[in-house]
Amino acid sequence: MVRRKKKKEIEIEYKTALEKFYDRHVWYRHLVFLSRIARMVLYLLLGFSIVLLVTNGGRLKTFEAIVYDLVTTPIGKIIALFFGILLIIYGIEKP
Repeated sequence: MVRRKKKKEIEIEYKTALEKFYDRHVWYRHLVFLSRIARMVLYLLLGFSIVLLVTNGGRLKTFEAIVYDLVTTPIGKIIALFFGILLIIYGIEKP
């Protein structure tokens, strides 16, 4: 019981700290919003890959294949880095 209480207290402190940070900093709110969009775009790419596989019998794109396709060009590396940072922010926001 003691360990469970400590875990809950830590979760509450973490949530309140994130809420305060979210309320105080506008740029962080924008980053959180962009991270949700980045996650949505990745899921859309994976979904379209599945649809193309079913309709055309093409190749199924995994998350790793999408990232590999991005990092083959210099602009793609920047985009992949941006998506990576946004997904890290999403992971912090939604543990």
